[in-house]
Amino acid sequence: MNKVLILEDEQEQIKELSTIISSNFDDWDLYGVTNVSDAKKIIDKSNEEGLFDLFFLDIKLSEDENDKGGFEVAAYIRDNSNYYKTPILFITAIMGDINYALANYHCYSFIVKPYTKQDILFQIEQMMLTRYIENKIVISDINRVKYCVNCDDILYLESKGHIKNVYTVNGVIRTRMHSLKDFAKKLGKRFFQCHKCYMINEKHIKNVDFSNGIILLNENPVPIGRSFKKSIKTCVEKIK
Repeated sequence: MNKVLILEDEQEQIKELSTIISSNFDDWDLYGVTNVSDAKKIIDKSNEEGLFDLFFLDIKLSEDENDKGGFEVAAYIRDNSNYYKTPILFITAIMGDINYALANYHCYSFIVKPYTKQDILFQIEQMMLTRYIENKIVISDINRVKYCVNCDDILYLESKGHIKNVYTVNGVIRTRMHSLKDFAKKLGKRFFQCHKCYMINEKHIKNVDFSNGIILLNENPVPIGRSFKKSIKTCVEKIK
């Protein structure tokens, strides 16, 4: 689960951007503000209430052609030591702003209006691949203890009736949360099902033995279901 701040002068734009992000990351906490003052207030509160992992900042926040409110907020973010490296994605309809934004606020990238759903999700996926942001998930175990887990640290998931065992590099979490299908939506494209009861993280694949129907994840053998062999071969070829 990640925490995201969206600065946009129009509520409809905040709603649209939130809908796009939630379509792939429905457990992320999304906050929207429409002006510089509110942005600064929520950033100040975040020092005590939990830091943001990502910022989407519209550069122009009014009809004033000289308005660059998004830059003012970016400067405020970078002046906060907690946010020295936190990624900023600028949203702009003015191409001339881009070089200035990159040079002065060390932003991750920019998105030009009008944007598409694919534009937004592509930028988020690239940030995850390059580890600018981590894809985290909150899992409650069978005793209702909550764990915030980096998805990259998950080796595989095992379904045993109503219980799902989440095997991580740090141990096993037993949970009643979600089906494997629901977990797949939250965990991202690196995870795929290899058996009706197992889902694996491609990052941790060490070896695939089709003759014996086994995938080795670190030192953990996981079975390959007959009906999944074809899809597994396709996934393995993509990894290579």
